[in-house]
Amino acid sequence: MKKITFILFALIAGTTFAQDADATANVDALIVQPIQIKVEDNMNFGSIVSDGTLGTVVLSANSDGFADATSTASLVESTRSAALFLVKAANTYGYSIALPTSVSLINGTKSMSLSDFNSSLGLTSVGTGSDQLLYVGGTLEVAADQAEGAYAGDVKVTVAYE
Repeated sequence: MKKITFILFALIAGTTFAQDADATANVDALIVQPIQIKVEDNMNFGSIVSDGTLGTVVLSANSDGFADATSTASLVESTRSAALFLVKAANTYGYSIALPTSVSLINGTKSMSLSDFNSSLGLTSVGTGSDQLLYVGGTLEVAADQAEGAYAGDVKVTVAYE
């Protein structure tokens, strides 16, 4: 009987002295505008003449369409332009800019390599809440025996909040 009394006393005493504690945290959320990118102008290297040896044409990532060619590729007077994208990101929010490693420009079975991409905003920027101009340039490799004709390809640029 003493054992039963002691066990009952221990159970009652344990629940009598039990204590609960709790805390409440506030919850916040802020919705920001989705990041957007759209093409405003395509990249154009203009007309190029190859002198029969390997050459390159470098198109700057700015609004003036400046291109520089090695001595083995000449630029014919023509319109050139860096690709122009409009990026819209929430004010003061940082975002990254991903450029391709290389792209092939195709003309039938012939191709040229476009690489060493650069952007006017670098690889990171901060949103302003309105459109920001993002120019993209690169380096076009012209082969010694590059077939004449029109070459085309696509440059995919990705932006993402950091």
